[in-house]
Amino acid sequence: MEILDFIVELGLDAGLKYFKNRLNTNKLKDSLRQYIKNQEAYNELSSLEEEIDFQGLAAFIETTFMEKVDECIFSVSIEQRSEARRTLIDAAVAYSKAETEEAKQRVTKCVTDILAILHSFYANDVPQENYLLAAEVVDAVDENTERHIAGLIANQNNNHQQVMEVLNENARMMQSIIRRILGIDQTTLDAYKKVRDDYVSSPEHSLEEKICFAENCKRKIVEQENCLAVINLARDGVNEDSSPSQVDEDWFTFFFDKVRKTSNESIQLVMSKILKEEVNNPDTVTRSLVQALSVISRRQLKLFCNISKYCLDEYDIEQKQTVGIHLFLFIAEAPTAYSDQKITWEGVKELERLGLVICDSTTGFALKGHRVFKKKSMVVDVVPDKNGRVPTGNVIFTPDGKKLYEFLDDVYKGYFRGIFNFTVNHLNEKGCRALITR
Repeated sequence: MEILDFIVELGLDAGLKYFKNRLNTNKLKDSLRQYIKNQEAYNELSSLEEEIDFQGLAAFIETTFMEKVDECIFSVSIEQRSEARRTLIDAAVAYSKAETEEAKQRVTKCVTDILAILHSFYANDVPQENYLLAAEVVDAVDENTERHIAGLIANQNNNHQQVMEVLNENARMMQSIIRRILGIDQTTLDAYKKVRDDYVSSPEHSLEEKICFAENCKRKIVEQENCLAVINLARDGVNEDSSPSQVDEDWFTFFFDKVRKTSNESIQLVMSKILKEEVNNPDTVTRSLVQALSVISRRQLKLFCNISKYCLDEYDIEQKQTVGIHLFLFIAEAPTAYSDQKITWEGVKELERLGLVICDSTTGFALKGHRVFKKKSMVVDVVPDKNGRVPTGNVIFTPDGKKLYEFLDDVYKGYFRGIFNFTVNHLNEKGCRALITR
């Protein structure tokens, strides 16, 4: 794929997602191609194409970070556009394996110029009437939909009360708060579906109007369904002694802004555990963890689960309780040892950019002094090396990473004999005296 074709397709995909069915695809494609050719930055991009793995980079951005591309182009928030641009640039630099500052600058310039061209195109440089269809229909739909929804919600509040009656008091309070500040509940979802069905079945509207209306409702229905899936998973775990009213309303707003766009069931399950934890213990889940999970891919979440198998609980023999969790991952010095779990250095670095781990490929990390570790019923007593250190490898959890570990299924925290024995043997090879005592 040539760089011109890539920029055109990237801009087209973003436009299709943002403007839905209002696009005349052929006109938009022609407008994009002509606009890009006229940009001074395009001439420099053409020369950069030969200096980096452009085809691989293009595929990587399209398959992994398309949502960030959308934010870079269409977000009205300068801060959000900047954050999305930084995420894309960091990912592109990592993917390209650029080691020198010069190489990193080339990749950075490539991504920056592409995003700048596309943002400029959609922002103000090309008349939208060249490629938008029926905008007035969609505007009318937006205006009328909210009015119909409000009317239906007022008539269906009994349904809301019936659902609330089966929950404990604090679960009801949580749902009431979310409903009040964000308008998220089953009644609202049902209202959107009824308004859509009534409009589409009515003979009073044209086919174009019905398509526009259905597309507009579809997005809001999916967002409501995503939020309700997380709420329904969380509500049964709300403790009777919790204090939902103590949760910062801005936290709820931030959390559900991310959940709206999360359709993956695995990530929804983790999000529900986060919601439950914050309601039961306010101010324990950071927004940075919520942000990380809003952009994490299914592959990255699976990788985090896999490296979590290499954790050991630190155990206090006198108190007979766990006092910490430590990750033992010696991937920089023994990379092939982790291939069965599909753990790679590049993948772990992606988790670092998400703020879940910290990596060090040189000296690594270590604990000081004598330690005892436990994995289910297995206990290992570890005497430190001659320097008084117990090496833990090249990767440690950040506070957000440790918190995410708490939310994982127990299957990833279980005893895996091969992994456990590998860790013990490696500690002995590093100069420690690690002895399995039980």
